[in-house]
Amino acid sequence: MNANKSSVTTLEELKNSKRYVKGPIEYPLPEVYLQSFVDTLEGALGHAIDPIVMTAGAVTNLNADGTQNTSYSRYIVKVRHEIAGTTELTTQSGVIVTLDSPVPKLTLFRGFRVEVCLNGCIFRPDEIFSVPEKKQNNYVSDMQRMLDEANEMERLYVEYINRMQNFTLTPFLRRELLGHLVEDVFRKKQEDALSIRIVNEASENLSTEGSNYYVAGQDNTTAWNVYNALTYASGSKPFSNEPQRLLSIGSSVLEFLTINALKSINLGGLQATDADAEINTPATLPISAENPINYTEFQEVVQDELVQETQTNSEEE
Repeated sequence: MNANKSSVTTLEELKNSKRYVKGPIEYPLPEVYLQSFVDTLEGALGHAIDPIVMTAGAVTNLNADGTQNTSYSRYIVKVRHEIAGTTELTTQSGVIVTLDSPVPKLTLFRGFRVEVCLNGCIFRPDEIFSVPEKKQNNYVSDMQRMLDEANEMERLYVEYINRMQNFTLTPFLRRELLGHLVEDVFRKKQEDALSIRIVNEASENLSTEGSNYYVAGQDNTTAWNVYNALTYASGSKPFSNEPQRLLSIGSSVLEFLTINALKSINLGGLQATDADAEINTPATLPISAENPINYTEFQEVVQDELVQETQTNSEEE
């Protein structure tokens, strides 16, 4: 019997390996642990997967006929794949199986920048789920839920892009947007996505001739151009493998666009005083499970604030 160090194999080789035995316990075949992962992912993608497979704790035994059989105490299967049938955004889904621990562990993970190792460490995941031992032979519903969440993130990302591409910013609104983003850094403390440095660098790229995002003098631009300047300053690309991080930047931009659109509504004869601001059709606010927003209630709040602001200005005059 020989215990090997970590190695890389193929999915087929792993599925055809033998049961791992620890003392009196004989664990299920790797194919049993991996079936839900493989079937669910291939069903969602519509094609066979070509995963990266890593193994450790290999135990090789000699059969009576002189052939060898191998089992593994730990293995990882991970796949980088498209989301919702697109090739613009990708994520990585995977499963870690650990059998040489006090209890068998099966952990699902997903992430755009996720990294994993055979000792069970998972870095920068968007989601981790430890499958209970009694479900380790069938966790299709848990795997499907993770894929659905990735698809929803992609849907939001595409929606954000469409809205930003179709929203025109005058020089006044461009300055207002950058100011809003600075406030957002302090208000939400989301340094992982936005920072003062990122906003400043984006502003410089927008005003520097020769920059890919340069906007001359009094020319208009789009929210999409400002967004790209922000993602460039953050070290990312618009279509990168980090949409969760970029969605946070996008949501801050869209928050400003929505507020501006609502301010541009004629409020019973009261009009927003920003004469330079264009009237844009209000669109549905970005909604997430973690931060649901009621559009009607939000509109009423903005209208109330505008009325109060107008009354205050009248009293001062």
